[in-house]
Amino acid sequence: MMDEKEAANGTVDNGQLLNCNDKPIDSKDGKGADIKGENEEKTIDSSGAALSSPSKPLSDEDKAKIVRQVEVSDDGSKIRRHPDNPLPEEGEERRDALLQCTVYVKNFPQTVTIDDLLAFFPQDDIDHIYMRRHRDALEKKHVFKGSVLVTFKTKEKAQAYLAQDAIKYQDAELIKMWQKEWLEEKKQEKQKGKEQQKAMKEQQKKEKQEAAKYVAKYEQARKGKKENEERKDGEGEEGEGEGEPEAEERKGFPKGTVLQLKGIVSGTSWKDIKAELEKFEADIAFIKYSKGDSEAYVRLQEENSASEIKKKIDESEKKVEVHGAPVEVCIMAEDEEEEFLRKEHEQKEKTKGKKRFQGKRRGRGGGPPGKRRRAN
Repeated sequence: MMDEKEAANGTVDNGQLLNCNDKPIDSKDGKGADIKGENEEKTIDSSGAALSSPSKPLSDEDKAKIVRQVEVSDDGSKIRRHPDNPLPEEGEERRDALLQCTVYVKNFPQTVTIDDLLAFFPQDDIDHIYMRRHRDALEKKHVFKGSVLVTFKTKEKAQAYLAQDAIKYQDAELIKMWQKEWLEEKKQEKQKGKEQQKAMKEQQKKEKQEAAKYVAKYEQARKGKKENEERKDGEGEEGEGEGEPEAEERKGFPKGTVLQLKGIVSGTSWKDIKAELEKFEADIAFIKYSKGDSEAYVRLQEENSASEIKKKIDESEKKVEVHGAPVEVCIMAEDEEEEFLRKEHEQKEKTKGKKRFQGKRRGRGGGPPGKRRRAN
């Protein structure tokens, strides 16, 4: 891409520059002086290469392509830089002057040639035309981008060109603006691209953090589920524990929480009991039931919640059925419940102590402890 300095100098790589006063044709010392003398003519062909003697006259087509900073001999065999069009001095002032007279125009077809552009723009008003190109990776060559930088002879001529309402090339309307405005737009686009890239990186970082939180939460839940299953296994095969608050473990279970189920048929599991009572919104903490028993005891989480569940069951038109058979749901008497809860709490504390003790005794390699041998 051409920056401001390169565009002002008219020396950008990969572009086709015509009629540029900054670039001498007939000199090699970079200062506009003739190689063979002040006014000596040099014989060249239309490609700019020096001709060997005898010289070959230039064709009419070659003459039409010769730029205005050169002077052609009468016979068309020699050219030199025009004395009225000397090479300008380089510097900031020159670059600023070029910016004031240069217009950016785009929307040309990629097939357009420099000859087409010369015929399109008013030759009496312009100094040079720069065709912007880019490197095509597939074609492996520089391709016209469809935009040009046109430097007019004066700022007024450039303003007059920009003031025209709508200029079309073939059927496409051209977009035109000052070169300085175009450079500013490119600068803003570049800044916007950097900001978007920064925002995208921040978003990716945020998503990674969210994913890490999710994984940590998942691992914590999986660990808690595993500990809960281990605790259930420690309570025996009689029932299902749903998780106990720490306060209950220290002070005992809440009162008014035990339901007694009678008339349970053979083949029933604690899962059948749980599924049936949850239909009445029972928040179950533990189910004490052994397969083959005709009775089961269900302990609820909230204090005095047993009477609320019993009321819902009595008011419901549906009967409580477990494993396809109707069962009777009762609330234990206060003294019976107190004794039941006390025994359950003691049993749980014993189970916890046993698990802690077993956890400390490990054999070599983390396996179960082996038998001790008495030393002889």
